[in-house]
Amino acid sequence: MTSLLGVSLEGTSFSAVQLRSKSGKSQIERTLSASLSQDPVNSDPKVAGREIAAQLNAAGIRERRCVVCVPLSWILIHQMDLPDLPEHDIESYIAVHAEKAFLFPIEELSLSTSIANRPDGTRGVMIAAVPTKRLLSLITVLRAARLKVARISIAMASYIKKTARQNTGIVTLSFADEGIDMGIRYGDGIITLRRLSGTVDVEALHTQLKITLGQIPGAVREKMRRIVITGSTQAL
Repeated sequence: MTSLLGVSLEGTSFSAVQLRSKSGKSQIERTLSASLSQDPVNSDPKVAGREIAAQLNAAGIRERRCVVCVPLSWILIHQMDLPDLPEHDIESYIAVHAEKAFLFPIEELSLSTSIANRPDGTRGVMIAAVPTKRLLSLITVLRAARLKVARISIAMASYIKKTARQNTGIVTLSFADEGIDMGIRYGDGIITLRRLSGTVDVEALHTQLKITLGQIPGAVREKMRRIVITGSTQAL
């Protein structure tokens, strides 16, 4: 049996899920949802770490190895066509375009990419970037809470991977107090991710969905067949 802790932070909101795996199946053992006294990334890391550790202990969570899900509000997104290049040239090609797109020196960014094979035979890539300094601040806080960070992922990206269908487009909407996260996926590739901040009514959501779909290649847009909704629709 192995266990793992999933944690997510956004502003003063902190949540954790302790999972235990046995015989290839994962079970939720304990959960925690708490409001911290201050944003841990912008405060004294030792003080923030102690508060997080106290919240975990009060919830009976003892696991210290964790996967950290960062919110979409932290992420810079750029999507572009990917020309027919040798595999060993793709990484440098993406890095050059990322520096132009995000207006940050590439050494100050942590990048993640998703390449999608489009229905018309072309390829596209979504580049997700977050300032490395912000991630290091987060890791420092979690270490002060005596947590061992095994992996960092984008919360929305991790979720929509579960909805993959070959040759099918899927729009995922995740509702939360902080806003609505939107993810568009085709086959095994993520096309784009967006955060719609604040309260969004149905009409505004429809408008934003149309705008976002209008920004992706037509060959992919025509394959959008499903909408997956998760979270609390009280955000509407």
